[in-house]
Amino acid sequence: MKRAREKNWDLKIFTVSTKQGEQNIEPTWKYVKEKNFSDFINTNDPFGVSRFFNKYDIQSTPQIYVLDENKIIRSKSIEAKQLDEVVDYLIKDEAQKIPHQVNKK
Repeated sequence: MKRAREKNWDLKIFTVSTKQGEQNIEPTWKYVKEKNFSDFINTNDPFGVSRFFNKYDIQSTPQIYVLDENKIIRSKSIEAKQLDEVVDYLIKDEAQKIPHQVNKK
């Protein structure tokens, strides 16, 4: 998050606790508070209602997905240490798609 702020990225991080069962709700939120994940949008699905494991083909956790402003997955299954590089690449890729304006006098 620090690097994202330095680069003025409009970056939001969503977390989903994968711990199942009602007994894991309180410990999940305690962990979020202890780790100071207040910049993140933290969620949990202790009863598996969202079926995110099937929907996103999650075989193991943690998983990192990079989505664009339209919520289209642009990258997945990357390591945290690769995140800066991937986001830099995606920003440059998007910038190249914008037609350059030519000043006409």
